[in-house]
Parts: sequence; structure tokens; C-alpha cells
Amino acid sequence: MTAATTRSQTMLVPAMPRKAWVEQAMGMPVSIHLRGLEAESGRAAQAVAGAYATLRGMDVVFSTSRKDSDVVRLQRGETTLEECSPFVREALLLGELAEQRAREAFALSAPDYLSTAL
Repeated sequence: MTAATTRSQTMLVPAMPRKAWVEQAMGMPVSIHLRGLEAESGRAAQAVAGAYATLRGMDVVFSTSRKDSDVVRLQRGETTLEECSPFVREALLLGELAEQRAREAFALSAPDYLSTAL
């Protein structure tokens, strides 16, 4: 502390409330950490629960290790692209765009029939 330090500069600022959650999602532990006055509120807990629900929903769509996921069922020919979540079509379109922009430095790893269905 220097001689120019005022009393208000030396007072400790109270720590902001914080809360952390950890749940299994998409085959791994996922942690969400919040800080701030609302971190321990019911609204924060609801928002975190919603985030985990979204991750679990995406797992049902995109997991390559789940036999019932949209992408695995599509790859096995058990469903069509139109029957899959709209997120699958969007992901494939974004993958094709990335492949074009990267001038084939990136390759979309999808069977040929998926590209023709888009």
C-alpha cells in the first residue's frame, strides 16, 4: 500500500454469490458456473435446468454412440432426413458450407446420399 492509498481503496469488497452445477450430458460431465446476485435464485436454477435439457435433447439428435439418435438411425437407413430433427439438416448444410469455404481442407464426414438429399 502506498501513502496515496485511501481508506475506501483498502476496504474489502464482498464476494459475489456463485453457484455451480455438474450433470452428465452428452456422455461427459458438464459444469455450469454462475456468479452474481441472482446466482443462487430459483430463476438461475431453472435456466441451468433448461440448459441441461437442451444438451440432453441434442444428444438424442447427434450422438454417434446412441443407437436411437437421429444421425445413427439416418446412417443405418432407418429414417429419412425429413424425419430427423431440423437441426440435422442445418448441421449438414453448415458442414457443406464449411467444406466449400475451406476449399476441401475440411471434409464433411457424411455418406454421399445425405448430400444429394439436401
